[in-house]
Amino acid sequence: MKNMPNTYQKIHLGSEAIFNDFLGESIRRAENAKETCDIICKKIKENEEFFLGHSFATWYDDEKNKVQGDITKLPPEHFRLASEIFGYLSLERLDSLLAIVMSVFSLESFINFIGYDSSEHGIFEREVWDSIKQDRLEKKVYLLQFLLKDKLNGEKKVGIKDDLFKDLQKIIELRNYIVHYKDYRFKEMLLHPSGILVSHYYEKINPKTALFAVETVEKIMDTFIISKNEAVT
Repeated sequence: MKNMPNTYQKIHLGSEAIFNDFLGESIRRAENAKETCDIICKKIKENEEFFLGHSFATWYDDEKNKVQGDITKLPPEHFRLASEIFGYLSLERLDSLLAIVMSVFSLESFINFIGYDSSEHGIFEREVWDSIKQDRLEKKVYLLQFLLKDKLNGEKKVGIKDDLFKDLQKIIELRNYIVHYKDYRFKEMLLHPSGILVSHYYEKINPKTALFAVETVEKIMDTFIISKNEAVT
């Protein structure tokens, strides 16, 4: 085994800066989504007599052959505030969506870096990494943590616990929900934390799932940092 410098306590600037950038941005987006949700809840609470019971979702009306939305049924004097709420809802969704997608991007970039760097430093053969680097992310994570855990000294066992691996599968499903198009137009509307009705997307894309995705990725990264350090000590 080659003598590899320990770069994982403080990751040096290089190709791995890409996954640091992705993760940093996903954290910021998840925090923004939570703050925006709080703003929406506050504004709705202050004006609940105008908004509760109204929908801020849009859908396709097959009979009229056009997009419909209950927001247009509000009295004109409340339309400006309703438009502001609608803007906040769009922003909340965008930040949640980007946090989920970018956190999974960050993890895949991180895993590819760990796999390549480990093979370059002789922790396992380059041919081994070449044989798995095109696999699905969840399979690649499983195989790579097994390869690194196998190199641990003594009785130490560092790897991804079953619950964390299940969380990984959940965030990949969230990412797939976003990037793999399906016809969601006729799904039922859901209740936003503020009490208003929003599109079905909120079940999958919301500040809680965004934070869940970010935290899951951070936990998996921490596991691999420990595994890599243990493997070379």
